[in-house]
Amino acid sequence: MKDLKKIIEEEKNSLKKLELLVKILRENCPWDKKQNLFTYKRELLEECYELISAISFNDKDKIKEEIGDLILTVFMMFDAIEKEGIDKRDNIIENVVKKMIKKHPHVFENEKLSEEEFLKKWEKDKNKVFVEKNFPALLMAEKLSKKAGRMGFDFKNAEEVIEKLKEEIEELKKASKGKTKEEIEEEFGDILFVLVNLGRHLGISAEIALSKVNEKFIKRFNEMISISEKEGKNFYELNIKEMDELWEKAKIKIKKEKNYE
Repeated sequence: MKDLKKIIEEEKNSLKKLELLVKILRENCPWDKKQNLFTYKRELLEECYELISAISFNDKDKIKEEIGDLILTVFMMFDAIEKEGIDKRDNIIENVVKKMIKKHPHVFENEKLSEEEFLKKWEKDKNKVFVEKNFPALLMAEKLSKKAGRMGFDFKNAEEVIEKLKEEIEELKKASKGKTKEEIEEEFGDILFVLVNLGRHLGISAEIALSKVNEKFIKRFNEMISISEKEGKNFYELNIKEMDELWEKAKIKIKKEKNYE
């Protein structure tokens, strides 16, 4: 029997080493052998979010780990694409290189383009407005608003977006006093979309900002439970005032730990 580990370790080129790993796993691991493009969808999404989270928190060790996992997943998908007869990996890479050269005439053909002109040309070349519906809602809203902005349909500045936000909040208040659930939901969605636009004008990704807040909430909430246990209290029996006090204690503790780091 071949020493598969030794075969990989003896390869000096890191890219070829990865290719060997993928080939061996896809031929010898019962789980990896069963995977296809459809089953890799979930893994790809998870790896992307884990990398985004690591970048958001500037966790350098985690960034290195997660980008490695993402690269591995992409190479696994390359193998699946070839096995499913869709195309060869080299053809896919060749096509994307050609596409990028064509889309960057200001780099490869000395065409004079400002950043704004380049972005407008990019959208015009795409010649479509729809965005893939499998995107998470916030990310899809970002892509839609960015695309519309590049095509000239946009707010002038953040202040203008804030005024629009105030208008939408008033509409939600009115809707909440007698409108149907569907109408209230629509007004609430309008607010979310305007907030995404505001984030874009402030240079902030709504998806990443909310991900950070989620992580922060999880950390604080878990710390609340930890503090209550140390104080000999049953968290589920506390009233809202006692929980608020624990929340403040958790905030202070986490802030001190962060400053210490």
